[in-house]
Amino acid sequence: MGGKVMFHSLRVLLNGIWDYAGLFPPASLPWENAWPQFQQHREGPENWMVGRFVCVATQLADLLNMAGAATAGTKVSALGRRGDDRHEWVAKLPTDWLCLQQFAAQYASSVATFESMIPVALSRIPDENGAIVQLLNGLNQLLQNTAISSVTGFFEAPMLHDWRDVVPRMVSALSEFNQQAAAPLKHVGFKFRTGGLTPETIPTVEQLAWVIACCRDAGLPWKATAGLHHPFRHENAALGASFHGFLNVLTADILAAVHHLDETRISEILDDTNPSHFTFTDHALQWHDLQATVDQFSQRRLTTIGSCSISEPVEDLHNLKLLPLE
Repeated sequence: MGGKVMFHSLRVLLNGIWDYAGLFPPASLPWENAWPQFQQHREGPENWMVGRFVCVATQLADLLNMAGAATAGTKVSALGRRGDDRHEWVAKLPTDWLCLQQFAAQYASSVATFESMIPVALSRIPDENGAIVQLLNGLNQLLQNTAISSVTGFFEAPMLHDWRDVVPRMVSALSEFNQQAAAPLKHVGFKFRTGGLTPETIPTVEQLAWVIACCRDAGLPWKATAGLHHPFRHENAALGASFHGFLNVLTADILAAVHHLDETRISEILDDTNPSHFTFTDHALQWHDLQATVDQFSQRRLTTIGSCSISEPVEDLHNLKLLPLE
């Protein structure tokens, strides 16, 4: 599968894929450790895989205090604070955006994305599309006349028993906004939690396949976050649960688009624990008889993966001989 030279398809697949979230569980590193760790990855041989530094929007001032001029050129993904209901969520947004504005006043090019959890009540109302589009338009107004010229938003909804209804409605609302969006919030996507700290918080293969299919059908980008520390699906004995693999997810996302796979077939890719079923060459990736060329990778909807660890994925890729040893 690899060796002294890395195959081009894998290089394209993993380029800029990791958003570093070392401040968040399970790593939960303090600032004085998280920022140097991020810098180490940016300056190391794996720097081509490193994307944004993730922090809560209200912590952007802490980032400036910690990093100073080193912040220049760093792409940041800022997280909005959660709200138990629509009123609380909306009330917090102006402060979150003000923090982005103050940060962008010094490093405008560094504000790359804004991520937020849609409250349960808002994501379940009958007129969800209209309500969410109205709120996103309101966010755009908050950003007008600031140093921020362009930012991508990723929004998630809690996955409860009604996930088969909520995901397509949410995806539809975000797609509707994209059809009319203007600067600075030019584009939005769906954010989905692919892991958790307890078995019940880890989405099933069927739920993840549904997200991939819905985003594919809507032409909507999405971001995965949490749990994708290892390349292939595996059992975590300590937690008593199965974890998704990032190569499973990336491969499933691309092949679902190229071959318009149904949920059953997508689930089979996500559920595969055998690395030998996944092949990477200079020109393509392949799972069993399904192939996607590098030229077809642009059909991928999954944009980045948020993770509190980049060292673990890199180490595993080396052990599998998918990355050359430096």
